[in-house]
Amino acid sequence: MKSFLLVIGLSLVFLQQGVGQVPQQFSYQAVLRNSDGTVMGDQPVNIIIKLRKGSVSGDVIFTEAHNYTTTAQGLISLLIGSVNTADFPAIPWNEKIFIQIDVKKTSENAYITVGPSQILSVPYALTAGHIKEVKSQSSADDAIFEVKNSNGDVVFGVYQGGVRIYVDDSNGIKAAKGGFAVGGLSGSTKAGTTYLRITPDSTRFYIDDLATSKGAKGGFAVGGLSGSTKAGSSEYFKVTTDTSYFATTIFANSNILSTGTVNTGAGVISTSIKDIDNNDYQTIKVGSQIWMKENLQTTRYADGTNINPGDVVAYQGKIDPDTLKVYGRLYSATAVSAANLCPAGWSVPNYNDWNTLFTFLGGPNWQDPSSITGLKMMEPGTIADGKGYWKFPNLANNVSQFSGRPAGYFFSMNTDYFDKGMTGYWRSSDSWLIRLDGSGNLDLQSAPEPLDAHSVRCIKNL
Repeated sequence: MKSFLLVIGLSLVFLQQGVGQVPQQFSYQAVLRNSDGTVMGDQPVNIIIKLRKGSVSGDVIFTEAHNYTTTAQGLISLLIGSVNTADFPAIPWNEKIFIQIDVKKTSENAYITVGPSQILSVPYALTAGHIKEVKSQSSADDAIFEVKNSNGDVVFGVYQGGVRIYVDDSNGIKAAKGGFAVGGLSGSTKAGTTYLRITPDSTRFYIDDLATSKGAKGGFAVGGLSGSTKAGSSEYFKVTTDTSYFATTIFANSNILSTGTVNTGAGVISTSIKDIDNNDYQTIKVGSQIWMKENLQTTRYADGTNINPGDVVAYQGKIDPDTLKVYGRLYSATAVSAANLCPAGWSVPNYNDWNTLFTFLGGPNWQDPSSITGLKMMEPGTIADGKGYWKFPNLANNVSQFSGRPAGYFFSMNTDYFDKGMTGYWRSSDSWLIRLDGSGNLDLQSAPEPLDAHSVRCIKNL
């Protein structure tokens, strides 16, 4: 006869690892009895510990299994966190946590669930382990640091949202140290070596065009605080020995003077085009190239011939106009290899076309790391925030206006679809596959499976 296991005693003791350390396990004790009330003494049992977040039916955030033999008094004493050491530090102790015990005799098959019940006493050290930073509650206008002149006017200020430099714009200022300047230490003379100078009538950058330094932090750059990582920091303005780069729109109240060629590093919206099915596409100019800003949707070649149904599919068969407008259709190698898949005057880009795009956005070493270039091609936002189509948060800035979306692909071997919301794939005309994942990483993969189907972007023939 199957025994009913009952936990009638419970003790939770959190164990400190050492001075200054967050505890990474806690002691759990209970007495097990049979359904007739007798102590289950000297009995081998299997126990599964589950911690749930938020409520008794909340998501299971931690699980570990224990094999134990009760004492003569039916007592079990476990160290929770001693088995699954990898997941224990990630438990969000600052939220409500419920403990559930699944237990059975080793000789039986079915587990009996006891609980869940809330863990009411959590050491401060566990909660504090999830606190990353303590910040003061100050307003956006409060100064962190200010430098004032003899009149008490702020000339340099660091605030919660940025840094401000104030230059006296009155015409009577004749001092040699007027305006704002950044100079170098090496070879400094009384005159000094100036790299940046701001005066009432101009802003000037002086870059050493003979410098041989190749450091990643060379030149002059202005970037954002949010989402700044080694690969994904957002640069808004950058000046190096050979390039001045603006990631956002430039506004000027007066003339912009240039002694060289001005290239728009970001994409410029161009005219729209239609395919043979009358689908409308926005286009963009990136460098010398003009690209479709959206994935191809057509079911016919440019001459009106129907594409074989096996060579063009919609993700999971969803052909409603809204879905197709967002993701487009997926095309096999047969469809892509046809010379007239794209509208007249346009074609499927080849390897060199894609590499030209990447080089323009990321330089000749765009692959190191490729995510800097990829983030410039990704449409930002997520499905969860209602502002995009990626499943997970990302650092996309889409300065190129390419607006890459994760349309996934069709896997012919399993006749199934994968990676929608996770990865974008585009076929080239010469058997290459371009892959863009949610972190902005770009890959060029050769010889994709011919029967697999992927997205297509068209490029204008110039």
